[in-house]
Amino acid sequence: MAQSTFRSTHWSVVLGASGTGEVARDALQILCTSYWYPLYAFARRRGHDVDMAQDMTQAFFTNLIETRDFQHADPARGRFRAFLITSFKSFLVNEWKRERTERRGGGRKLISIDTHDAESRFQFEAVESITPEQLYQRDWARALLRHALLRLEEEQQRAGRAEIFAHLRQFLTDSGSGAPYATIARELGITETATRVMVHRSRRRYGELLREEIALTLANRAEVEDEIQGLFEAFQSA
Repeated sequence: MAQSTFRSTHWSVVLGASGTGEVARDALQILCTSYWYPLYAFARRRGHDVDMAQDMTQAFFTNLIETRDFQHADPARGRFRAFLITSFKSFLVNEWKRERTERRGGGRKLISIDTHDAESRFQFEAVESITPEQLYQRDWARALLRHALLRLEEEQQRAGRAEIFAHLRQFLTDSGSGAPYATIARELGITETATRVMVHRSRRRYGELLREEIALTLANRAEVEDEIQGLFEAFQSA
C-alpha cells in the first residue's frame, strides 16, 4: 500500500471496524510494518538471540494480522503502543510454543523484517541499564520521530528543496554536527536571518507531522498531547 493510502487510515479504523474488512486489515498491516522494531528490541533485551527474536516478532505480527485478535485493546484508551506490548507479552507466554510448532521452521510472513538492520540498531543501543519495557517505549518514540522526519524530507524533496533540507536537517535531530547558522547561511548563499526562519518553519512542520504520526496510533486524536508527554517521559526514564 502506498504511503498516501496509509495517511488516510489509523488505529481507530482497526478498532472501529473490530478488525474486519480489507481497510482495517490493510491499516493494521501497515501499522505493524512501521512499528515492528520496538518489539524485536524488547525480545532481544529479554535475552533471546537474533534468530529467536526475529521468529517471535514475525510470528506475532502474522498471527495478529490473520486472526485480528483485539482482546487486549481498550476502546477507552486505544493506544496502539500499549496494545502491541501487552499482546506481545501474552503471545510469548501463551502462543509462541504452539505457533513455532505449527510453523515448523517456516510459515507465513506478512511483514518484512530486515534482521541485519534491526540487529545493527540494537547493538548500537545502550540497553544494559534499562528494562525491556523501557527499551520498547524508547524505541517506539524513536520510530515516531523517524517516520515524521522521513515525511518532512519527502515533502521537501517534492518541493525541490532537497539540498536546503540536507543542510537544515541537523537542527531537527540530536545527531547533527551543530554547525552555526552563519556557516549554513554561507553554504546556502542566503542570510543568517533567512536560515533561522527556515529552521523555525522546519521545526514547526516537523512537530505537526509528529503529531499526525502519533494520531495514527491512537483511537482518539484528543489524546495526542498526552501521548507526547508519555513518550517524552520514556526518553527521560531510559
